[in-house]
Amino acid sequence: MRNYKMTIAYDGTKYQGWQRQSTTEQTIQGILEQELSRQIGYAVEIDGSGRTDGGVHALGQVANVKLSGKVEEEALQSVLNANLPEDIRIREIRLVKNKFHSRYSARAKRYVYTVDFREKPCVFTRKYCGHYTRPLEIERMRQGAALLVGTHDFGGFTDKKDEMSTVRTIHEIEIRNTKHRGQLQIMFQGDGFMYHM
Repeated sequence: MRNYKMTIAYDGTKYQGWQRQSTTEQTIQGILEQELSRQIGYAVEIDGSGRTDGGVHALGQVANVKLSGKVEEEALQSVLNANLPEDIRIREIRLVKNKFHSRYSARAKRYVYTVDFREKPCVFTRKYCGHYTRPLEIERMRQGAALLVGTHDFGGFTDKKDEMSTVRTIHEIEIRNTKHRGQLQIMFQGDGFMYHM
């Protein structure tokens, strides 16, 4: 068996999140598995680095898949991208060691949230931003964010009660004010995030 790491970008607007579900075919994992299985000629299962919620987008989500033999990575990437929906793209496929697992080998995960604070949101980014026109107290936001950095029990930040542990480590929170673009970006990087966290 050969293990391949895939880096995937997608617009999650019309999807029910990453994880394959029996109740819908509109998941990123399900669509990727279906198309990859069709191209390879046998059923495959893809392991993702995390399970994004419905409507969440990714610039570089990592996944891995085990295939029975060696494939030409660039050719497979090209044929997959030619057949996947236009809102899902494989950015890279490469052969990795068999012990690599996208979830267990991950060192960190990063989420970026964008707030558009103009009177009317930008026509090009409006689907990817929250729109908020009241004044923002950015320095106070930074002070509050600093309290979340470190290892804490974040049980109050999720509505899923079957987590094995609600302790997570947030390595960094960066708040970037891009006044010239009328947007604020908030970046969270940590070892993992819970459902709705």
